Amino acid sequence: MELEAQVEDIHENQKTVSSEEVVEIKKKLNEQIQRTQEKDLALSKNKDLQDELERKYSSQSQKVQELQDLLHKKDNEMKLMEARYSKYLDKARAVRLCLYVCLSVCLSICLCVCEVQLILGQGEDGKALSVCASLYL
Repeated sequence: MELEAQVEDIHENQKTVSSEEVVEIKKKLNEQIQRTQEKDLALSKNKDLQDELERKYSSQSQKVQELQDLLHKKDNEMKLMEARYSKYLDKARAVRLCLYVCLSVCLSICLCVCEVQLILGQGEDGKALSVCASLYL
């Protein structure tokens, strides 16, 4: 009987302990559920933020591509303008050289004419002779 009493005491203790353990386990379970819900909420917010950032990144990436395309186009236009400008400069140099040659030839002709006039002593009232003389000075 004593043994039966001890067994009965052990069962009662187990029931009491079990009830207290169950209460503690339920409390821990509720705390864990609450933490899980908080983490799910935070995860959902992070997912929304990630989606928003991906949309912004995509938009910015598209803008960057458009600007790079525009820059490439402007760079090509600038190269074409530089080539045209170089051609214009070459033509201007050629015209300037041609003018120098023409002026040189004209001056040579004038000097020849003046020499001939001086040699022949021809001139209208001495004006031609004075102009020719000034060319030599």
